[in-house]
Amino acid sequence: MIEGVEIHSLTEYSDSRGAIREVFKISWNWVKQTDFAQITHSRIVKNTVKAWHYHRYQTDWWYLVEGELLVFLVDFREGSFGEVMEISLSSLNPSVLKIPPLVLHGLKVKSKYADLIYLTDKVYSPADEGRIPYNHPDIPVDWGKKIIVSPNDLKTILI
Repeated sequence: MIEGVEIHSLTEYSDSRGAIREVFKISWNWVKQTDFAQITHSRIVKNTVKAWHYHRYQTDWWYLVEGELLVFLVDFREGSFGEVMEISLSSLNPSVLKIPPLVLHGLKVKSKYADLIYLTDKVYSPADEGRIPYNHPDIPVDWGKKIIVSPNDLKTILI
């Protein structure tokens, strides 16, 4: 486990009318009121790869509303590639993933689409976002074939 990365399982309450999940609650010991400055929703299509980026100061909290993701994290705190961690996120097994600053993160959508909500403890700032190309030869992750990437996922921006 990479230091500072946390995965918190969520409980779903259901009956004949449907279901409800509490996602973030100030009374939980792993949630602090100061953790959140922005909430963003991303809908991503199958085989899309978003990788690699990191933030110098920002912490992300990911909640997958619908779909299935393959997530990789790489410890980059020493300015070099460290431990690689693989996590499968599925809306059928609800959880919240905490990604601390200076941890490279990337994802691949395994389902038809994925709806990802992420909360951040800072308002987004491009000056706080570093990037490494998704296919960097020193990061041992194989994203597979027929993937979709954006030009941003080919950039190198070190902060």
